[in-house]
Amino acid sequence: MISYSKSRWMLVLLLSLWGVACSTEITTPKTEPTKETAKPDPLKQPPPSVVTSGEVKIPEASVQSPNTPPESPSAGEVKSSSAPLEASKDRSDRACQIVLRTFHRVVEPTGTPKHHCQDGLCWWVFRATVDVAQAALDGQWQPRLLYRSTNTPDTWYELVGQPETGAATGFQRYSFTLQNNTIRDGISATAIQRSEVGAIPFLKHYAEGRLFDHNRLNDDFAHYQVNLANQWAIQEQASVCGQRPEATLVFDAGWQNTQHGAILAGGDLVVDYNLYRLTQCHGSTYMGQPTWNTLAYVRFLPSNQVVNAPLFDRVDANGAFVAKKARFTVPTGTNAVELWFMTSGRTCSPAWDSNFGNNYRFSVRSTPPAAVKWAGDWGNGLWRGCSHRPGLSEPVNVDSYILSRACHFIYADVYVPGLTDGSALSPQDIQAQVQYRTDDGELRTAWLSFVERVGNNYRYVWTFPAAEMIHVYPNWQRYSFAFRFSTNGLTWFRIAQSDGPDGGAFRTIIRQY
Repeated sequence: MISYSKSRWMLVLLLSLWGVACSTEITTPKTEPTKETAKPDPLKQPPPSVVTSGEVKIPEASVQSPNTPPESPSAGEVKSSSAPLEASKDRSDRACQIVLRTFHRVVEPTGTPKHHCQDGLCWWVFRATVDVAQAALDGQWQPRLLYRSTNTPDTWYELVGQPETGAATGFQRYSFTLQNNTIRDGISATAIQRSEVGAIPFLKHYAEGRLFDHNRLNDDFAHYQVNLANQWAIQEQASVCGQRPEATLVFDAGWQNTQHGAILAGGDLVVDYNLYRLTQCHGSTYMGQPTWNTLAYVRFLPSNQVVNAPLFDRVDANGAFVAKKARFTVPTGTNAVELWFMTSGRTCSPAWDSNFGNNYRFSVRSTPPAAVKWAGDWGNGLWRGCSHRPGLSEPVNVDSYILSRACHFIYADVYVPGLTDGSALSPQDIQAQVQYRTDDGELRTAWLSFVERVGNNYRYVWTFPAAEMIHVYPNWQRYSFAFRFSTNGLTWFRIAQSDGPDGGAFRTIIRQY
């Protein structure tokens, strides 16, 4: 028989044990917390406004605060949050802060539209080039491009551009590639007639909003359009934003002087001078710093106006003196220019480069030559005989024999109506260049050399840099290159794997040793 006190004590003990068991069961988690209870650290989340290589919608929450500095852009495409001139801070630019230069469809070497396929859909590829004032870039304005097509009439897509060469002084050029949501490849001829792609460049600023290019658009709500009616292209218009035609005079080592392009009254003249033509003052220093300079003098005739500009720029990492190019505006009414050069310094006497006192004289034209009409007919001299042979393989395979024992010539022809088929030989009126890069390095530009007239065309040649391949980049794998031609330094006719004026993808030189 159990007493009341013992029964009471046992009851309390049982209740206590039961309570511990219940408490243990409740506090032991058996499932993961739900999303509502999970609190991610916002500092560890990716920013919502990151531009990726794909196509991403911009969520409303990603709009930056007006006081938030912009992030560095990367190439890609995102869905725009608003149409042109729709946001409260949108404005039109008619002061040449951003201006469209070209906008066109890209074609394959066969002449068919180039297309890009993604997620089972194939689209025509388009390309636009835009010039941006350096002052705007310095002010943290970022170049962008909006576009839409008849396939996506209610949606504007935003692109980030890639910097490239070719802009006039004071501007930086950008290219934009439109390869999604343009014109569907394979649609009917009737559908093509109804199709178009619209685009407009703009500058984006984290505090000031968006500034849209209307430098050749009168309507504030208009945009550029390419379609069948304009042959899917908007061409360069040099008169927009005061771009002037330009020519270049090269005064190189070995006393070689070459004119590239017609010098035009009212245009620009660029002087590219090798400082090692005048070395008399190179030893003039003070506390280890150069105390000398070389000046370029230009006299415009018949006005006899004389201007000058300094040419010394810096000492490079190898201790070599580097010149800067001088740019002069040729007054209207000028029919000739004379140039001479003078070097002087703190501890040296002046020395002159003046064609033995006669000065270097060049004719000036009042009107430019016609535009380049055609370029092509690739050829090569990649053999011991070195002379021109028709055709050029793609890629160009360079083995040890070609590199060390053959010539390294690549040729192309160009036709300019009234110039290359004229009675007088005037190769100086054409600017002929190669653009090339080593592997994924910086794009470089060099002048082509005139060879001869062939029929109604002029022939030019590039000697590809074999010595550089051996000594500077001994582990190179690929050189990419394209030729381009111009008669004003503004509008270029480019050839590469495709015909001009765009030329398509770069041609390639491949290492085979």
